Amino acid sequence: MKKLLAIAVILGVSAGAQAAVGFGFGTNFYKPNSSNYQVKTGRNFLVNWSLDNDLQLGVYEEESTTFSTSGTGAAGTLSVNAIQVVKGVVKNVAVGMNIGQGVCGASAPLLDVFGTVNILSGQGEKLSGALKATVAARFSELTLVGGGRADGLNLGLSVEAIF
Repeated sequence: MKKLLAIAVILGVSAGAQAAVGFGFGTNFYKPNSSNYQVKTGRNFLVNWSLDNDLQLGVYEEESTTFSTSGTGAAGTLSVNAIQVVKGVVKNVAVGMNIGQGVCGASAPLLDVFGTVNILSGQGEKLSGALKATVAARFSELTLVGGGRADGLNLGLSVEAIF
């Protein structure tokens, strides 16, 4: 994770003095495609840099706890560390990708392709904020505890502040 954060900081600084820094905190509801898993809510954290009005680069972290429904009671924690790239499409709507790795015992490459909608947003002189809803399709070769792949659907709700 330290390497991902260092890369994002370097890219953000190299983008120039115009880059604004943002922080996001949220909760997510992750459901693997495997039929023998259900998931409780997870949490996520984001640090991002607005490179221009419609382009953001950031570091994304997520942690979700998975529970087996096959009677084994197996549980595991899925941790995601990724670089996030977001491009605005129209006002209050953006699409993007999380490119990184998922860890659940072992680690494997992971890709989230997502869309985000600003539900509520506001802007002041030096601070702007938004309440965002996100829907993501997750692709990964990662195997969850008890079997099954980490591919699935991720729904999120987050609060973001940009300075």
